[in-house]
Order: sequence, then C-alpha cells, then structure tokens
Amino acid sequence: MALASNCADAYEKANPKARRMFNQAFFKKTAVQDKEVNAVHYADLFALLFEPSSNKTDMVAGAGFEPATFGL
Repeated sequence: MALASNCADAYEKANPKARRMFNQAFFKKTAVQDKEVNAVHYADLFALLFEPSSNKTDMVAGAGFEPATFGL
C-alpha cells in the first residue's frame, strides 16, 4: 500500500519484470523516435484521466454528484 501511494518510487525500486507490468497497466502503446517519446496511448482506465481528448468533464454534471437545490 505504501508503494501504491507513490508510483514513481515503486517503479524505480521495481525489478524489470515488475516494471514491465507497470508499463502494461498504464500504457497501450508508446511511440519512440530519435530516443524520445513522441506519442503515448494510455490503457483505458488511465486514458480517462490523462488524455486531453477524454470526456472527464462529461462524467459529472456541473452540479456535482447531487442535483442543484432550488428555493430552499
């Protein structure tokens, strides 16, 4: 649980097999050109959170989880 709170630290301490599992959990595909990452395609769960084209603004209405209250 302590490692899960800091993924970068956990990844850094992991052995190569565990690092591969991290990569597979977070990414569908990465594109590398001239030793630099030029495209990242996140796994479905992380795509919802990280991709700029995600619909995270549509997940919850403007009022949040509860509807707006009118005329208290």
